[in-house]
Amino acid sequence: MSATYPTSSESTAMDDLTKTKTLMPRLVCGKCNTTLSTTKDLVFFKWRNGFHVSSSTDEALKNLFPEESVEENDTKWKKHKMLCLKCNYQVGTLAQIFALKKILFSASCVSIQMPEDQSPLLSLSGYPSSLLSFTMWSELILMAETQPTLKDLLQIQRVDNIQQYSTENAKLHRRILMAKDLQELLRIVDENIFDLNQYNIRTAIDRAGRFVATRTTRANLSAVNNTHSSSQSEAPEDELLAIPSPALFANWSVKPNALDTKRFWKLIDETEKLVNFGIAAFKTGQALSNLTTALMRLGVERTTILRPIAAQTVYMMQFDQPKISAHEACMVVAAVTHLLPRESRRQEWVLDSLQATCKMVMAELDDEKANVEGKERAAEVLVPLARSFLFAESFDEDLFRRTFKEVNSGALNKLNMPSFKQRVLMSKLYQIHLDCELNDRSMDLRLSPALEDECKRAFSAHQKKSKGSSFRLRHLVCTALDKIGIANETLYALETGYHVDVVVPRQKIAIEINPPDCYPALEPGYEDRDPKAFGFVDLKMRHLERLGWTVINLHANRFLQLETLANRMMHLSMLLEIVTCRGQKSTRMR
Repeated sequence: MSATYPTSSESTAMDDLTKTKTLMPRLVCGKCNTTLSTTKDLVFFKWRNGFHVSSSTDEALKNLFPEESVEENDTKWKKHKMLCLKCNYQVGTLAQIFALKKILFSASCVSIQMPEDQSPLLSLSGYPSSLLSFTMWSELILMAETQPTLKDLLQIQRVDNIQQYSTENAKLHRRILMAKDLQELLRIVDENIFDLNQYNIRTAIDRAGRFVATRTTRANLSAVNNTHSSSQSEAPEDELLAIPSPALFANWSVKPNALDTKRFWKLIDETEKLVNFGIAAFKTGQALSNLTTALMRLGVERTTILRPIAAQTVYMMQFDQPKISAHEACMVVAAVTHLLPRESRRQEWVLDSLQATCKMVMAELDDEKANVEGKERAAEVLVPLARSFLFAESFDEDLFRRTFKEVNSGALNKLNMPSFKQRVLMSKLYQIHLDCELNDRSMDLRLSPALEDECKRAFSAHQKKSKGSSFRLRHLVCTALDKIGIANETLYALETGYHVDVVVPRQKIAIEINPPDCYPALEPGYEDRDPKAFGFVDLKMRHLERLGWTVINLHANRFLQLETLANRMMHLSMLLEIVTCRGQKSTRMR
């Protein structure tokens, strides 16, 4: 029975948590004074010509429950009444705000409770009070703007004025542009977090993406609490392999401090608020494509950011004169499917954005009035879009047929792009060809023999190059497998053009060693979770499985943390046992 009661340490922890919450200003129910949310999680924003307050996190949902629909018609933006969990008093409404459902708190049904040691404060009536009441949100804004101390205590983010532009914002914008590195950029953003307008946020996220555009730097944003093994290799005859990991992987080991990481995620939080409560600030396709490019470079896969972006992209396509080009829309959906984890890529909103983009691309190519340059760049749009469908494990026959028709007719030769970019495009094209081949699709969904050979060479060279930096890890894996007594081969080249780090030929097991840039940046508190690989990693795994291989994906950084040979042997033995049992089970089912 004693197990049902909290221990003394647990009681202390809960008391500390309660104490922490009471020391912060809180939004409370207007009837029973129950806490609904801390004020620092609240956001002022404009919607349908009015001021509203919502929560930037889902914490408030723990203190509320929905009643029946306010409107029967699903097209109405108001969805449910939100009631206080303790007294059933309506404190707000669940509403459709752009792409997501958000809580809209009712100003007349809630109050703000200030900590006792920070009271009294002056209300509009002039009387001291620790409980701030108001009938409209504009009253609370006026209180905060006329009492700087109160504004600092509440820390409510204002997105309602995020599109305004002032001299101070212009100066801040210049400082962001002049930042010499990511560290300085994040410091500037952090110091001015409550003064950022939409231009400041968009410029900051774009600059951050450019600072970490190299393949090895971005992954370290989430690696502050991780440590790399610096132990020597167990191969004394190989002096190079005895060099500590930081010397071999210098860029992988240059990690920011905890403050940098905290500041980085603050910038991401501000970006999330902007796209959730002010997505209308993105008025052009270029603005959206620049944002998703930055998110891709940073490895940020928050659905709460990507979904509003996808919805805005679809919305901008629907005008008589679309506000986004087919190429820009393709860049957006390609980034979305690249970043999202596998289970999210197949959600309806992702497929809807893919289909809308596909429809727009096909319409532009069929339009006789479309400019010639756009048609000459057809392959530059069609190939990434078709590959995005593969990431989402979806297929559009018309799109794929048009893609193969264009490239087999010489569309690649019309592209005015650097040779290295063309090789990357050809590599992607070959994967599309291979996917159609492995899934036994119609024979007209193939590359011509000559183009297939050319694209396959580019793909194989790209695969081989991507394996160039993992030689030490391959050695560690092979050494462990040798000690276990499992025959293995390294840098195994398949006839299809794929290269695999290590294989166990007898059991047909492929072991892929994935560097950090194959995974999204992990947010603080989630470092111990199993990271979900990006779309291109999953696509390769599915292709290898189609070819009869069982695939094990090793996270390079995590494997390096296994400092001893015994630990690596145990880890690999466990993974091999799991995939072997899984393979036997699937065989029995067939």
